[in-house]
Amino acid sequence: METQTSFLSVVQTILIWYYVLLNVILFLLMGYDKLCAKKGKRRVPEATLFLLAVLGGAFGGLCSMPVFHHKTKHVSFWLLYSVSFLLHLVLFWFVWRGIFFPVA
Repeated sequence: METQTSFLSVVQTILIWYYVLLNVILFLLMGYDKLCAKKGKRRVPEATLFLLAVLGGAFGGLCSMPVFHHKTKHVSFWLLYSVSFLLHLVLFWFVWRGIFFPVA
């Protein structure tokens, strides 16, 4: 029993750091993309921003939009970031509650 609880604790810790890191990366990348847009430099591909959101960084993307005033008029970004955030929130809850890694 102790081993299963310990395993769940490790999974939860990894999951937290995964989401924190991915969200910070997407947040900063959105700011960088906005800066590149203002300076007329090479931009971050939208596919990269979408991929990071789908992988779990959607909350960082959503938070960055009003902060940097970036991609706020793009419905596709609002929609993908919102749906991805909600799906990852549900997934996070399942893992956190031990549903995918049940503790006997």
